[in-house]
Amino acid sequence: MSQNMEEQPETPSEVEQLKGQIAKLEKQLKKALEEKSKLEKKLSREERSHEIAESYNESLRKDMNELRKQLHEFKSRKFTDSYTQTEVVEEKLEDVESTKPASSSEKQNDLVDLQDEGQSIAESLVDFIMTTTLATTMTM
Repeated sequence: MSQNMEEQPETPSEVEQLKGQIAKLEKQLKKALEEKSKLEKKLSREERSHEIAESYNESLRKDMNELRKQLHEFKSRKFTDSYTQTEVVEEKLEDVESTKPASSSEKQNDLVDLQDEGQSIAESLVDFIMTTTLATTMTM
């Protein structure tokens, strides 16, 4: 029985004090629960934002890989095209070098042949000059 007496307040002022403490603790608990709820909502928003960012980053990584592949293919194709063009030019130069320089009468016949192909005189002259200059240069 002495234990029961120790637990029960002896005066009404102590009861009021304990009621005040209970009310104060209930307010603190309510505030803590509200804060917890706010933080859980914020965490949920941040997690969704993080997931969206990760998804976006993954999409960007895929796009970057695809662009790298395309760039590599373009560079390879450009190199191959340049190599092929070089071969074609070399073959044409070899053909020009293998032909003997034309005499002046053959050159005149070439000019007449060009005019017969439907080119204007100016176009024929340009082609004729380019052909003879190239042939002359290559033989030197």
